[in-house]
Amino acid sequence: MDIRKPVLGIVVGGTPAPGVNGVIAATVFEATNQDMSVLGFFSGFQNMKTGISSILPLEAKDVTLIHNIGGSILKASKKQVRTEEEVDLCLRVLVHHRVRYLVTIGGVNTALSASLIATEAKKRNISLSIVHVPKTIFNDLPLPLECHTFGFSTAREVGSTMVKKL
Repeated sequence: MDIRKPVLGIVVGGTPAPGVNGVIAATVFEATNQDMSVLGFFSGFQNMKTGISSILPLEAKDVTLIHNIGGSILKASKKQVRTEEEVDLCLRVLVHHRVRYLVTIGGVNTALSASLIATEAKKRNISLSIVHVPKTIFNDLPLPLECHTFGFSTAREVGSTMVKKL
């Protein structure tokens, strides 16, 4: 990994939903276009919140066909960041890997974890920008009306089709 390039990290939280790998691929493609290095963090915040960094460097060639694979190539975990110590350990992992930009993919709890990390990073003057991609089959994120997450739309469509076939 080129240490001169800014680093973008990707974290997937919650349960897998259709489209996660597409988001990962699109993020890697755009980051590459912006001359960034990309690190995927395995198992959401599960490892990060204990100070462990299980990472996968990602390049465009690694993600070209992942949209055809179910689940998430980075795995997901429902474990979220809750305590000050966990926030601290996550920040230490991100700083250790020189992550300047972080993309989190998940539901309401992953969004909360990302918010806690962003708030603490700002307090400490750590340069970290976080963007959250809403993914939930429960549609429980506070989004504008008629704005459904990609997990919800797919779950609704598959459920409706199954009922019709019955």
